[in-house]
Amino acid sequence: MDIYTIQIAKRSKLPMDIEFIDATRKSGDLRLAPTWNMVMGVKDHIAAHCNPEIGVSIADFRRQYRDIIQQSIMDDRPFWEALVQKEKIAIACYCSLETNKIKFCHRLLLKEYLLHLCHLKQIPSTDCGEIT
Repeated sequence: MDIYTIQIAKRSKLPMDIEFIDATRKSGDLRLAPTWNMVMGVKDHIAAHCNPEIGVSIADFRRQYRDIIQQSIMDDRPFWEALVQKEKIAIACYCSLETNKIKFCHRLLLKEYLLHLCHLKQIPSTDCGEIT
């Protein structure tokens, strides 16, 4: 499995042989998406220069998102089994990593989780990076 990431705004740059996977709450597959409170909370936190008093910290976001993905895997194992069998995917969301100084985005976390799941299932996988 080759795993890429991409900003939704750059979808037109996606090669035809790579399957587009929208992992957003707004327009994507909710089995892959963080909650709105998480998204808005971490955006507020980052905009406030990671002030611990504001929003959802990156560490809390990571924990909450991990819990969402673990629950999703338990709730819909066939979906996840089919996902890791795909040859090439690009995990997409709206975040711009170019303007995000700390390069934090849930699509990067989801890529990490998928690489780990492939490892556990002994499925060859490659982190192919961001399509820009």
